Parts: sequence; C-alpha cells; structure tokens
Amino acid sequence: MCEAPDVTQAVGVYFHLRLDGLETARAGKKRRRQARGLPVWSQQQYPLRSITRTVVKSDRVADYEDLLKQSVAMAKKAGADRGIFVWRVAAGNTSEYWSVSQLAKYADRDQAPAWVKNIPPGEAAARFARLRNCVVSTTSTIERYRDDLSVVSGTATTPSRYLRLIRTRVRQGKAEEYANLIKSDLLPAYKKAGGQVRVRQVAWGGNRSDFTSTSGFEKWAELDETPAVVKAMGEDAYRKYQEKRAALVTGTDWQILRFLPDLSYIPEAR
Repeated sequence: MCEAPDVTQAVGVYFHLRLDGLETARAGKKRRRQARGLPVWSQQQYPLRSITRTVVKSDRVADYEDLLKQSVAMAKKAGADRGIFVWRVAAGNTSEYWSVSQLAKYADRDQAPAWVKNIPPGEAAARFARLRNCVVSTTSTIERYRDDLSVVSGTATTPSRYLRLIRTRVRQGKAEEYANLIKSDLLPAYKKAGGQVRVRQVAWGGNRSDFTSTSGFEKWAELDETPAVVKAMGEDAYRKYQEKRAALVTGTDWQILRFLPDLSYIPEAR
C-alpha cells in the first residue's frame, strides 16, 4: 500500500522513523537482561519490526536526509531505548529509503515517546510540511522476526555496510513447508559456514506469505565470490535445495541496501 505520510508519522520522528511506545522500568530491565551480549540492532526481545519504505524526490534528497539527522539527534539527546536504522537502496530504486524500528508488542504503537511529545505543535507542523515536499510515496509493513529461521551471532555492534536482501513470495498454503525447508537445508549450512542470516515474515500491511531474508557484507567484491553457504552445502546439494525451493515460491526480488550510519541511531547497551 502506497500513501502520503500521515501527521502521526510526521510528528513521531518527522515521518516514519517511529520509536513508538515507552517501556515500563520492569519490562525494560528484563528485556535488557535477556538481550545482554547481543547486538542492539538485532535484539530478539523486540520480535516485531516496523518497516517503512519511502521514495524520495530526486531533488529533495538533501532536505529529506537533513530531517532524518534532526530526528536522530533528538533521539540520541533523549537517550531513547529503541534504535532507528536507515538504509538506502543501492541496487534497485536508488531513490528509496528503508527505515526499521523495533517493537516489543503491537501496543508500542499506541503511544509516542516523551521526547516526541515535547516537540512544539508549530514546529512539528512546519517539519511535516517540509517532509511532504520531499516524499513521493511510502509503504509500511509490520513484520515478525523469525528467530527459528535465523542464524545470528552476538559479536557485531553495528549493521554491516551493505545488506543483501531477498524478498520471497511463498505459494498459498506453503509457508510452513517453506519454513521447514529453511530449517532442514539452509540453516545447517549457514551454521557450518559461520555465516549470519535474518528472516522476517509479514504480519500486517502486506501478504503474509512474504518472507524477507537479509545478510550483510562490507564490499561489493564479496559478491564475486562463491557464497559461503553454497560452499558449505556443496554445489550439488545447493542445486537440489533450489529445486525444492522453486516448487514452493511464486517469485523472488533481490536488492542491495546500503546502511546509513549518519541517519541512524543505535542505542548504547544498558
């Protein structure tokens, strides 16, 4: 679904970068204990991801990025608990930005953080008007992080420079079979290779048969090499996996995203 950004999004963090909801002290401490040792940008105590894809006018990129920097500065100054993670498409529609915010539960979207509420109404309205001049369209989804289909280590402290993103549409009624194929064939290879992969599944805002897998890399030259997971499986086993996978899916999109650290906010571990 594509639509112009609404007022709530604009006030929240000038559009879609929402750090929705405030944790109670008890729940926050409990989740931080559970997540200690994991990279803050992939902590499993936030099982939901609010993802917004924004297409920006080509002549308004600088203005749009300035709005992002302002919202990041406010979140950092307030010591916000949840991160703002922003990527720009590097292979695909390069005018498209992806933002990801973390949700512990759906109720987190019912209340904006205190630092957002403190923005004077006049200032918020001015920034919203500025935003409207930057954006062509937005598409938002809420997606569930599939820990059972992911392999993540706790060594990294920030996202990789680039993200290899694969969006898969699974045939109707085949989602469970697709998940089982990942568990039986793909995950053992990732573990053997020492690689990482994160998988999400659409919950709201799209087709629940859509799965997204992401893995990071630092240089384009890495794409010239045989993927580590293929080496771990062996070419014959990987070909058979692809044949089984093809019978379960109706289409796949492949994109490369570039992480934008200056437009992102990574909370300090607590």
